[in-house]
Amino acid sequence: MAIPRALLKLANLPGIRAVPIWIWNRRYEAWKAAHPEGSFADFYAADAEAKIRKGKSHATLGVRSWADGQAGPVEWDQSTFARRGRENWQQIVELGLKPHMRCVDYGCGSLRLGQHAIRYLDPGNYWGIDISDAFYSEGLKLLPPKLLQEKQPRLDVIADPLLAEISSWSPDFIFANAVLQHVPPEELGLFFGRLAAMMTATSRAYIIFVAGAGAKRIKGMSWAYSPAVLEREAAALIPGAALRLQEPIAAYQRIAGGNRKILCIEPA
Repeated sequence: MAIPRALLKLANLPGIRAVPIWIWNRRYEAWKAAHPEGSFADFYAADAEAKIRKGKSHATLGVRSWADGQAGPVEWDQSTFARRGRENWQQIVELGLKPHMRCVDYGCGSLRLGQHAIRYLDPGNYWGIDISDAFYSEGLKLLPPKLLQEKQPRLDVIADPLLAEISSWSPDFIFANAVLQHVPPEELGLFFGRLAAMMTATSRAYIIFVAGAGAKRIKGMSWAYSPAVLEREAAALIPGAALRLQEPIAAYQRIAGGNRKILCIEPA
């Protein structure tokens, strides 16, 4: 039975929010006991993969998810999926992405935004990466084979050799949308370290994040960060880059629910 959206929203209210956080902490501890070398990112991937395999809905991953105004899960098909994420995608274009640029979608998920990048960019210029191939494999099911044949996107699982290969490819533009909110404070170094491994002296990166005070757990699997926390991590791992903050466009803020900011990491 699907959980009503009203109950899901109720679970995120202050005070009540502590309950799902406690539950997720217990689940993570149990998983960590069985996977002592695993990271929170690995736990997140394993949990999401399990939901996808069982045909359950997920907010952003897979072919079944929630959509605003819907009473239950939405079954995406090629037609409806093609419209998904279109307004969010406009934010990426507004940051200066051009079709001729080599672009990395860092945490591409099920290609909610990646599909628009694939269509927009010149052939061979899109590289989507994530912690699990189960995520983007779901998105590929919803894209026309002709589009994939024409645009030749690259899709891979994040690993150190891959990051070195991407750096050799010399990406012009890297973006991470709705990714950092699922990274706990103790793994910010891992997130920015991987970003640094991909970047060259001319690469630009744009990280859209949920802004808050310090480092704050806002949901069972989500965190908000102050710009100062993220700038400190980025400066330590990507020395010499120019860091600045930017406000998202109004349409993006409206869709995302507000409190979003963009950390821009650009050549000095």
